[in-house]
Amino acid sequence: MAFSKIKWLAALFVLLWFRPLLGVEVTFKVTVPPQTPSGDLIYIAGDFNHWDPGPGQAGTDGQEHDLPLIFDQDETWQISLEFSPFTEIQYKYTRGSWQTVEKGPAGEEIPHRTYTIPESAVTIYDVVARWRDTLTPRDRDPYLSFVGDPESTITISWETETPGESLVEYGFDTTYGLTISDTNTVYRHSLELTGLAPGNLYHYRVLTPGGYTSGDHTFKTAPQDTSQPFTFVVWGDSRTDDYQRRRVKDAVIQADPDFSVFSGDMVEDGRNQAQWDEWFSTMSDLMDHSPFMACIGNHEENSSLYYELFYLPVHTPSEPNPPVNNPSGFRKPDEAYYSFTYGNSHFVVLSSEPAECTTQSYQYLWMKNDLKEVRQDPRIQWIFVFFHQPPYSSGNHGSRLDIRNVWCPVFESYGVDIVFNGHDHDYERSIPINNPIDGVVYIVSGGAGAPLYPVGSSWWTAYSCSIYHFCQVTVAGSHLRLEAKDTEGRTFDTLNLTAVPSRPEGRGGQLPQKIHLFPNYPNPFNSTTTIHYRLSAGGGPRSAVTLRVYNLLAQEVKTLVKEKQSPGYYTIRWEGRDRFSQDLPCGVYICRLLVGEESQSEKVLLLR
Repeated sequence: MAFSKIKWLAALFVLLWFRPLLGVEVTFKVTVPPQTPSGDLIYIAGDFNHWDPGPGQAGTDGQEHDLPLIFDQDETWQISLEFSPFTEIQYKYTRGSWQTVEKGPAGEEIPHRTYTIPESAVTIYDVVARWRDTLTPRDRDPYLSFVGDPESTITISWETETPGESLVEYGFDTTYGLTISDTNTVYRHSLELTGLAPGNLYHYRVLTPGGYTSGDHTFKTAPQDTSQPFTFVVWGDSRTDDYQRRRVKDAVIQADPDFSVFSGDMVEDGRNQAQWDEWFSTMSDLMDHSPFMACIGNHEENSSLYYELFYLPVHTPSEPNPPVNNPSGFRKPDEAYYSFTYGNSHFVVLSSEPAECTTQSYQYLWMKNDLKEVRQDPRIQWIFVFFHQPPYSSGNHGSRLDIRNVWCPVFESYGVDIVFNGHDHDYERSIPINNPIDGVVYIVSGGAGAPLYPVGSSWWTAYSCSIYHFCQVTVAGSHLRLEAKDTEGRTFDTLNLTAVPSRPEGRGGQLPQKIHLFPNYPNPFNSTTTIHYRLSAGGGPRSAVTLRVYNLLAQEVKTLVKEKQSPGYYTIRWEGRDRFSQDLPCGVYICRLLVGEESQSEKVLLLR
């Protein structure tokens, strides 16, 4: 008996001594909001499971550690886990992904829940206020866009929690004096103000009688004088990182653009209303005074919400004999692609989601006709094109070669100045493509908040980096300055252009009277280099042209061109091989252009 007592006391001593090494059971019981979709499971994610939010969503270590809760008879969800005493844990509740994580009562981000484990078993009672993807309708502040002529119209849109009529008061000061209204009872409101004076600042406020009334806001109409300078911003790929998205947006506000164009992927899933609610909440203090022109990205999922939320110009088929079927699947007329003119510049917004890259698609025929018409307008000095997936990219997604092969020749033929894209979450600017004087510059601007991607460089790359950013473009008559800026407003890349006449079929200018051989790029090169040359108008309708490569001993190693050609700009690539298709050794070579009695030479450096 005494021996048993001693054994019992020894066991008790061991239990008490080593108790900190044993697990403490912690039961989590959570009450979820009534709008939680039926059938969904609740998960807990924290530092104890590498922040794995649910099935198919690996934790920070790349492995699966999802922890589903069980629905209890008291209508709470619960799970019991073991922890070492005195450990501090952090956690949140989800419905299986970070897109369904819990939010605060007003739909705001909330800090991680924290708890220090006691020495004995405990039950933690939690309440989820809201979920990210089930936010209820709320009053949405007004936002601006161009549907009609920016000189004389503006479209003002907003949303209300309860349906009602639409009213806008506006004027040159806060006394307003002018009104426009719509008596239809709606949640989503949109009114177009017309007959505005060009180049003027207006004050406005929106009202839904008996419900929502906004504060005072302003907008500017485009100047009628096309020589007046203006500034616009280009950015893209904000997705669901609201912190980084907000940083970029705040920097854009400081740039004070006349309007902005977004290159797509505004949210993670365009079918999710709650993500749009969060996005608009973040962007409201910019869009209430600076018109926002949207471009659809792949993450918008071609959702009806995109077309319902954004009020944009509507394209109509302009070709006389459109194709029998519509391979791109676009509704017509709709806002999938459109154009507008501001000052001396024309803006073309296209859809690469999807992009049926054939010369018979509706979008291709519309685009070609639009560019052809605007090239005949003597007021237009600049043309900009926007769409999501880039034809030239050194980032993760790379280049859309079908777009490059089908669309880019049209851009080059009609003298497009800059093509802006997103999709790759980085910044990349190309050299002028097609000819070095007024070739097309391609810019990837996908740093508005989505997780950044690494970016390399290619033969076309003039500058590239992985950074949160936006592009600020200032147009002043025939001069243009682009500044790529980070979230602090610091400029990390610049581009200066001067509008010059292009090839006859493009901008309508005349070619100079002398030939010109431009420096090749890249130079030095190790695999392929591009050579541009110009044939003058003074050489007649067709000239005998030879373009040859020589070594430093004046020995011909390769003939690149030997034919009759018309005046214009030409491009040819050389892979560093001789006439027998054998790789040449590294060194300096001479490229010589001969047209009649005119000739020019340039040095080319080949590195292996």
